[in-house]
Formats: sequence, C-alpha cells, structure tokens
Amino acid sequence: VDITKPDAPEFTGEVTVDEKGLGDTADTSETVTWTAPDGYTVVGIESNGKLGTTEIVNGEVQYTLTSAITHETVQGTNTADNADSFTVTIKDAKGNTYPVKVNVDVVDDVPTISADKADLGEVKSGNIISGKFDVDFGADSANYQPDGNGNFDHITVNGVKPVLGQGESVEVGTLVFTLEQGTLYLAPNGSYSFEAKPDQNITDFKLNVLITDADGDTAGTTVTVDITKPDAPEFTGEVTVDEKGLGDTADTSETVTWTAPDGYTVVGIESNGKLGTTEIVNGEVQYTLTSAITHETVQGANTADNADSFTVTIKDAQGNTYDVTVNVDVVDDVPTISA
Repeated sequence: VDITKPDAPEFTGEVTVDEKGLGDTADTSETVTWTAPDGYTVVGIESNGKLGTTEIVNGEVQYTLTSAITHETVQGTNTADNADSFTVTIKDAKGNTYPVKVNVDVVDDVPTISADKADLGEVKSGNIISGKFDVDFGADSANYQPDGNGNFDHITVNGVKPVLGQGESVEVGTLVFTLEQGTLYLAPNGSYSFEAKPDQNITDFKLNVLITDADGDTAGTTVTVDITKPDAPEFTGEVTVDEKGLGDTADTSETVTWTAPDGYTVVGIESNGKLGTTEIVNGEVQYTLTSAITHETVQGANTADNADSFTVTIKDAQGNTYDVTVNVDVVDDVPTISA
C-alpha cells in the first residue's frame, strides 16, 4: 500500500496590529488573534516574530507587538505590510500537521500635539503669557538627544530648535526656544510660558509648534498671541536753569539734574539742547546751560519758558523704551551796578 500525506493547505495567514497600542494599557490594538481555517486546529508555534510575541490561547494564536517598527519616512498613518511574521503548526482532522506562515502588517502610529488655547489673547511686550501643550510621540517615541550644538530635533517652534534650559530659576528638563519676538519655555509636562521681547507691536503673532517622532512622522499645532507695547507715559519733563551761573565757577545754577519718574530708568540721550549740553550721571540726566538766551526786551529778571529742550530715552521695568522731551526754562539774569 502507498501511504501519502495530503498536500499542505495553500494559504498564508495574515493579521494586522497597531503601534498606537504600545505602552497604553487601555488600548489593546497591538494584540491580535489568528484562528486556523476550518478543518484545522493549532497545535504549536514554530517560530516567533522579531517584533512581538506569540502564544496559544484557547486554541488560537495570540500575537502581541512589543516593539515599534522602523520604516522609511512616510508622513501620516500608514501600514507596513509584512513587517513581521511567525510560523504556526496546524493539524487536520486526520492528524496530519503542517507549518503555516502568518504575516503581520503593522499600522504605524503618528505623534499628536494640541494646545489648551489656540488664541492666547494679548500680552504686553516684555511680559509673560502661559499655556499648555498636550504632546504624545506615540509608540515611536522621539530622539531626545541633542546635536553637537546642543540643539534638539524632535520639536521646533517657528523652525527654531531648542536648547536645554539652565539656571536655578528654570525647571529641570525645560526646553528654551529663542525667537526673534521672544523666548518660549517648554516644561517637561507640556506647560509653557512665552516671554515677549520689549518694544513690540505684533497682531496675530503665531507660534507654530512642530514635533517629529523617531521614525520621522510629524504633527503640529499653532498658537496665536497679540503682542502690544504699553502706552507711552503721559508726561513731559521740565527743569529750570539760571543764566547767572554762566562764567561764575562759584555759581552752578546753570546746571540742573533731571530724574526719570518712578518705574523708569534713563538709558540714553536722543538729542541735546541748542543752548546747553547733556550727559548721564549716576542714572540721571545733567543739563548744563552753555549759552545765554536771546529774547525780547523784558525789563528785570524773568524766566523764558521752554527756551531749550532735550530728549531722553527711558525704560520701564519690562524693558520697553520711550522718548521723553524735557523742556528747559531759563532764568534771564540782569546787569547790576553800584556806586
């Protein structure tokens, strides 16, 4: 008698799992069950896959993805066909056994990012406004190692790569983005603060945040903020000097000191007066009359209001600068004669 084994069944198994289930106990999409076709039962596992584990549960094969896949950069969710495989042994009703290869397709997940507020509203230049990003790099995680310049590649703001924040006032792990319009500080928990630079007026300034996972998938979100410079202080400076001090070393009445109002400091002189000189001394502006005034004939001592002026630059506590005109009143001296 000739005893022949029936031909092996002509089929290959196929299952699909999803990377997004990795590391998420509430999501089991990284696990799938393969069932033998009608007329066959699973009796063993010949080989496991390279990216996951297999076990027989209630006569079926349960495959669990345990490692994220590495693939060419393809933006968005996509499926890597035959990314893994395992081999099982099945048995027919007569007891004949056959090995069957089961291919595993893996859905590549993508990172996600969202902001608690898309519009932050208004921030005064030189001040700070805060918010929070919800960031999830997914199963692929991200490359958290800085490059040779200390910059990180896994996240950018307006195309700017961050560096690791330093100093006691910065939370450990904070990333710092130095932008032309200000500085953004991103803490490890996703909370951030944006400190606008002084002297700016920008409507609908956008913070475009882009994240990139380890296999090149990207996601982004945009936050808008209005940066406004505080109104200029509503005051004009005024000082008074006396002509009689001119040419008299013992009389200094031709010199006067102007002090910035509370909350401001003097940082520069924009223009000198026509009748005198100005300089910054110990944070104050010192004006010295150097020329006598010319005025209409008015008998006796009198004061020429606004006979001269100079312009200084002052700065507020947030670094915003403003130009202030300081008017100079000059007391006209008179000749004296005695017998």
